[in-house]
Amino acid sequence: MAAALVAASVRVLLARSAHAATPVEAGDRFGSDLVTADLDGDGYSDLQVAADDERWEQGGNAREGSRTVLWGGPDGFTSGKVRPTVGDSPYPSGDGTVTGDFNGDGHQDLLDDGRVEYGPFGRGGQPAGTTGAQLVDGGLDLVRVVAGDVDGDGITDLVTLARSFDADDEGNRGEHLNFLRGGRHGLRPLVVLRDAQGERIRPGHTPALGDVNGDHRDDIVVGQGRLSFLFGTASGPADAVAPRTITQDTPGMPGADEAGDVLGYDLAVGDINGDGHGDVLAGDPYEYLGTVQQAGVFGAGTLGTVASGARLGDRFPR
Repeated sequence: MAAALVAASVRVLLARSAHAATPVEAGDRFGSDLVTADLDGDGYSDLQVAADDERWEQGGNAREGSRTVLWGGPDGFTSGKVRPTVGDSPYPSGDGTVTGDFNGDGHQDLLDDGRVEYGPFGRGGQPAGTTGAQLVDGGLDLVRVVAGDVDGDGITDLVTLARSFDADDEGNRGEHLNFLRGGRHGLRPLVVLRDAQGERIRPGHTPALGDVNGDHRDDIVVGQGRLSFLFGTASGPADAVAPRTITQDTPGMPGADEAGDVLGYDLAVGDINGDGHGDVLAGDPYEYLGTVQQAGVFGAGTLGTVASGARLGDRFPR
């Protein structure tokens, strides 16, 4: 059996440490965003750490916010480098970075706020190349980006959640999903996902990606008080069909679909029982437990075996 984490192995990395290679200052917010990937292609995972409010200079220009790479190796993190910024903007970003192999060359890339940085990365933190990617239609707000292999070709694709800045009279901000397919030349232009009637698919809350039906392609799961599934195909998401939907009224699901429930408020997909099918973990922070209002629950279940897999309502003891 593999050994678990032990307290003696825990290390705290501060911005002042030699590993991070930057001095500590009040308000830096070092650790505000973390992302792991083998950036230099040496077989060891590296860690990029953002310091959202660090103030520093590069090339005589003032910068606000930095990204530091801690290089992994057989002895753990033994060196670090503040990554150079791209362009003249004083804000290098780094908040909400997504990783993947977007051009299928076998190296890990970084996507950050519409900028793709291709690996392998040099030990100075510089990428092998950069390009831009339009993640939403113009004038819309980017809410979430999730990465996975929807078409099963071994190249990372993206699904983005977009919405308008302003709500209508009913409070609807027009959320919808976009798909960007990865390819040998990088990410292709976005496609707005639509249903069989040609209407934009309304995701409601957080999208997630995972292979829930065992065909080696990632499927799109969205939560909006119910769970909806858009299955991956060789040409991308099967968006021109009615998504499969599960609610708490679906046979085999415990509880009931009640007003105010937000099943799928947050989602994760992973193969919990090792059967080759992704299991869906769905949070519902507004669920009532008996007379306890908005106690919140999460559940885990396998698509197609809801009756035996769903355990909505289980809570671990404190």
